[in-house]
Amino acid sequence: FCALAAEVARDFGIHELGMLTELRLARPMSGTKAGGPEVDNGGLLPDNRREVSFRIFVPSDGGHIGPPASMMLRTKDGERSHSLEVRTGRAFVWWSRQTFHQVLGAEGYFAIAGWGVVPQKVDRARQSWH
Repeated sequence: FCALAAEVARDFGIHELGMLTELRLARPMSGTKAGGPEVDNGGLLPDNRREVSFRIFVPSDGGHIGPPASMMLRTKDGERSHSLEVRTGRAFVWWSRQTFHQVLGAEGYFAIAGWGVVPQKVDRARQSWH
């Protein structure tokens, strides 16, 4: 994820973008959450400052090819929407607070999530990113 954050920082000129050292590993389960897209906001940091979200999906059975699944990304204003196939080795990157996301059919995967943020002054004392 650090390499992805470095590419985003380079390409978009966000020179202070850093990776949080905490990653989230989850296994999406069908029927455990209300449907509909959500904004990837809040959670690890109390002031909702996540800038870039990263997801990688790994088949839970250890195989090279997982079952069919898709990641839907939609801008907050609804002008753009994309549905992309979840595949082993594919990384998803999006602007956290400006994009809704939804994963469909990913029960056969582990989802590894990471976030890139621009540190604020209070973070410099804590050193909670790299």
